[in-house]
Amino acid sequence: DGEHFGILNLEFDNKGIIKKAQNHVIQTNTFNRTLPAKFAVEEIIGKPEPVGHIKSAPPAPKNRLLENNPHGNFVVDAMRHGLKTDIALLNAANIRGSFETGNIDSRMVTEISPFKNKMMVAEINEQELVDAIKHGVTSFKNPGCKPGIVLVSGLKYTMNKQGELLNLSRVLPDGREISIDINNPNKERKYTVAMDDFFGTGGDGFKSLNKKAEAKALYDFDKDKLTCDYIKALGGNIEIPVDNRIQIV
Repeated sequence: DGEHFGILNLEFDNKGIIKKAQNHVIQTNTFNRTLPAKFAVEEIIGKPEPVGHIKSAPPAPKNRLLENNPHGNFVVDAMRHGLKTDIALLNAANIRGSFETGNIDSRMVTEISPFKNKMMVAEINEQELVDAIKHGVTSFKNPGCKPGIVLVSGLKYTMNKQGELLNLSRVLPDGREISIDINNPNKERKYTVAMDDFFGTGGDGFKSLNKKAEAKALYDFDKDKLTCDYIKALGGNIEIPVDNRIQIV
């Protein structure tokens, strides 16, 4: 999943048994490019656009697939804000980096969510919404913690480590919360949702979100653009907040 890179040297005997190993593999998120490497990248793909300054940011979660992630929450808020929808949904596996204190440019934002998907707006009902979040919550029981929980904007929910969804609420723009019955969702109640076309075609087993064929709008850009626009709209001097929109008990 791009979490580590480097060189692993192995020596085998003639029976295929490993006899010697030398590990030069490091975590991707701890790697700092040298100035010549940065210059080479910019020579090939161009200079990034400065978009603002991160005043403060919390540490990245230890397991991005199973934790409430302030960095991912900021991105999914940008999706809902930019596409003006009721809610926004994002699979946790899409987030591969985190915001850090200091100046931030468009390439740094892209590295946080590096997959070049395309954004879409669709309409889903409560049953489809509950099914999608329940599928993400089952990651606690699955090998490799896949597919990861669903990051949300305009919603909050609680789950347990046994892979069960305990409650779900819609969060209105004024902060009021409306409970959603997770055991008997209202199929007639619908929401506009911002998501990318990987999620919107049922990727990673989120079959209830296979909505691209009936999308209300499709866009030729991904969430990195929306995140850059959101940073600019907020004034460019950003504090990445920590909230309790996803709770694990």
